[in-house]
Amino acid sequence: MRSSIFAGMCLLLSSCLWGQNLMLETYGGFNRTNYKDEERSSSQDFLTYGARLAGGLPHVQLGAELEKSLTGAEFSLEEGSRREIYRSDYVGAFLRIKLSSLPAHRFGLVLKAGAGLYDTSVELRFPGNPALDIQGSYPDKALGYHFGIGFSSPLYRTILWSLTYQFNGYKREALSLGNQALPAYTANHHSLQLGLSVNLVFGEARRRADEWLAPRKKR
Repeated sequence: MRSSIFAGMCLLLSSCLWGQNLMLETYGGFNRTNYKDEERSSSQDFLTYGARLAGGLPHVQLGAELEKSLTGAEFSLEEGSRREIYRSDYVGAFLRIKLSSLPAHRFGLVLKAGAGLYDTSVELRFPGNPALDIQGSYPDKALGYHFGIGFSSPLYRTILWSLTYQFNGYKREALSLGNQALPAYTANHHSLQLGLSVNLVFGEARRRADEWLAPRKKR
């Protein structure tokens, strides 16, 4: 699995270097859980941040992305006697489509889908008996997926801001942590992401952009 991910990243990097459009984006995400487990079915909020690098044609790019947890998703179980806090880091690849007459410069609808690996840690806290507190990580990274829809709009030239809704899902395996047994379940979550990107264009895409920008510079 890891060798396949590495090979995919190399292919994506090659696409970025030889494409007509190169995008570098940073973003922050407000997330809400939708876990498919009875004890953890209540929606909990957490924050993430990340970065994306994508390249390819003006309207279609392949890319790689990295996301980190800023805060964890916290659940109160057993009438508040136990709390679980989950944090996940993600690395993966994605396909991005922007529907716009001039994607690197103009407003447009953005569609994206991707897959990658989640590295999850969990912290168990016992408010009535802090000596029992324990934390650990899931031994294996979990393969997950996501798809999203949003828009991006120019701030200045090829600097754009974006707002995206993204649905994320993966299967979290069972875990034994100390004398506590955590069940397996599907760990879905919704994400609303605010991003800022720099877009570089080359070749034919650059020529079209220059033709569009030339009359504006004369004003």
